[in-house]
Amino acid sequence: VFALDSIMQNWFTLFTPIEATSIFATTVMSNSTIVHLHLDYHQQEKLAHSARTLALQCAMKDPQNCALSALTLCEKDHIAFETAYQIILDAATTSMSYSQLFTIARYMEHRGYPMRAYKLATLAMTHLNLSYNQDTHPAINDVLWA
Repeated sequence: VFALDSIMQNWFTLFTPIEATSIFATTVMSNSTIVHLHLDYHQQEKLAHSARTLALQCAMKDPQNCALSALTLCEKDHIAFETAYQIILDAATTSMSYSQLFTIARYMEHRGYPMRAYKLATLAMTHLNLSYNQDTHPAINDVLWA
């Protein structure tokens, strides 16, 4: 447990942000890892805290690639989830594409946050420029969903 925690605290020397969130932290937090290592509740919480911290750091550094993983890893901690959501809102205007924002909006709706989904979908549409005759554009289904 100490070794995993140490790796998560020093992730930036070993992994890119997307590797750290989508592969490493997700694997560490999986049920199979917890069962395999016979972790008690305290150990699980310590690793979960480190994984959430890692996810938020990665989302700050690379929001385009780490935002959804950060939200997923932070689901069970309200404050961390709110922080990840705020990071996404801050990055939405500058560094995220409409497709990324629509994907996160659908995730928010699936998790039971319709108003947040709406806000993200609205932000996504500000990045999108469609003419009246572009009914085959890849984003049409997302726009109709929103």
